Amino acid sequence: MLPAGGPPREAGRPRAEPVTDERSLTRREALRTPAFWLLLAAFSLVGLGITGFQSNWHPFLIETGFGPAEASFGIAIYGLVSGLVRPGWGLLGERYPARYLLGGVSVATAVLIMVFLNVRGMAALIPVMFMAGFIMGGYLILRTLLTANYFGRAHLGAVNSLFRPIVMGTGAAGPILFGALYDLQGGYTLAFLTAALAWGASGVIVLLAKPPRAR
Repeated sequence: MLPAGGPPREAGRPRAEPVTDERSLTRREALRTPAFWLLLAAFSLVGLGITGFQSNWHPFLIETGFGPAEASFGIAIYGLVSGLVRPGWGLLGERYPARYLLGGVSVATAVLIMVFLNVRGMAALIPVMFMAGFIMGGYLILRTLLTANYFGRAHLGAVNSLFRPIVMGTGAAGPILFGALYDLQGGYTLAFLTAALAWGASGVIVLLAKPPRAR
């Protein structure tokens, strides 16, 4: 790629091709790699786990004895920390393999959900929500980075167009499934254990998804 702010091209001269060592896969080529299908499964599981889990934070905390203001305060901590740590995760993704970071974030989220099920009192809620923001805040950054690293940037929009509909579909199904599990059990334990399982399985799948081989 040519640097920004360089000298303008002279009129009438042919446009030079950008020089880059980056290897980009077309949408069809990406479909032929095992990594694509593994990442699709991993991202879809998180789509299910994240919306079903987060959409039920507030009612779960109310049921476990927190006041509406206390529950909202805990969720606000998550949102604040999640936004603040994202640049840091981006820097980490440039220094260390995004595959391992994303797999670690997903497995750590599964553990965090198990801890969240047993949160009682503000002294426990505040650090748990802080850690949730820190860990889960890196997911979207690392997922995007991993996709670009695996398939290149030239056809990234085309590759993402295969991921997004399915991931959005599982994300839309998450609250419905978790609501059904709540009605079935009369509580959130089964629903949140399902979320933990989805996050944990996603992390393992990401770790199994090796970068596509060079042709």
